[in-house]
Amino acid sequence: MKPLLFFSMFIALSINAQTSDKLVVIPSLNDTLQKEKVNFYCSTFQMAWNNFKLFIGEDIKISDAADFSDKMNNGHDAKRYTPSKYALSYSGYCLEKDIKKFNSKLKRKYGEKFEPLGLVNKPNEILFATYLFQELKFRHKYQKISTYEDFTDYKGNISRVKAWGISPENTLKNNGEKLSKTIKLYQTDDGRQFAISLKTKSSKYEIILAEINPRIIMAENIALIDSIILSAKPIKHKNIILKVPALDMSAERDFNEIIGKDVENKGWDGWKISEAFQKNNFELNQEGAIIKSHAHIRMTKGISFCNTGNAYTIKFDKPFMIILREKGAKYPYVAIWMGNNYGMKKYPNDSTL
Repeated sequence: MKPLLFFSMFIALSINAQTSDKLVVIPSLNDTLQKEKVNFYCSTFQMAWNNFKLFIGEDIKISDAADFSDKMNNGHDAKRYTPSKYALSYSGYCLEKDIKKFNSKLKRKYGEKFEPLGLVNKPNEILFATYLFQELKFRHKYQKISTYEDFTDYKGNISRVKAWGISPENTLKNNGEKLSKTIKLYQTDDGRQFAISLKTKSSKYEIILAEINPRIIMAENIALIDSIILSAKPIKHKNIILKVPALDMSAERDFNEIIGKDVENKGWDGWKISEAFQKNNFELNQEGAIIKSHAHIRMTKGISFCNTGNAYTIKFDKPFMIILREKGAKYPYVAIWMGNNYGMKKYPNDSTL
């Protein structure tokens, strides 16, 4: 009998949460990683910001928010690395006729998945909005795992979670071998850092999961994973046990760093940021991944401050990353660092979640 290759993957995500002691929504890949937290990045806010820059014609200047503005102004070209087939943006004055046209596009593209923009005519408001919805199905559907798995977070706390993947009882069956062929493993020579690529039905997009020694900046971790993949020959195995917790999470943030602040660019006296937020939903289960995200930056003139295996064993049993991106792309449109158990699907009788 051939030895089994064993993957055990434990992922932590938030459910219906603002930035908290366990979760942070980061608007830019230039953000510093908070290793003990779940760090969620989706490209929609960076895209909205970049459209803001194009509209103004230069880098954005916000009063008392230079660090935030500089970080966003120096962000990458998110539009280039976000699948255009699944994304939609609005940039311009909030005129009823233009909003109505955009809402029609929004409905044609996404159905009822997103709420339409309000139709109130507001010529003193300018909106930069970006939407993204994608269902990225695995090449072959994986299986539910009947037993619990343990995840150890960045602080050493252990939780029991539900899992999906390739179950031990199916590994030696034909279906298990078929599923094993959908997995590629890349690892460093010492075996301490590695990444796996799970095949999807799309030849254009990929899902990568990686266990790494995290670096300070999120973008540096993307580069680290790329270096592991590029420097290692993929390891394939006919018999694999794969275990991944089912994820169903919501992560949102109001960017209070800039809400209510003045736009200081020349020619924009009296304009303030009245709204800046991002809402994300992410699922990862035996069928694949679903990302739903939208981000708004609204600029208003004349407002007051607004509140706002037995021989070869590999385990993902500590914090790691999830990446969704176009194959060969330098940057992802979704990048998540799992630093704790926030949002894991609880296994019965586990009180740690």
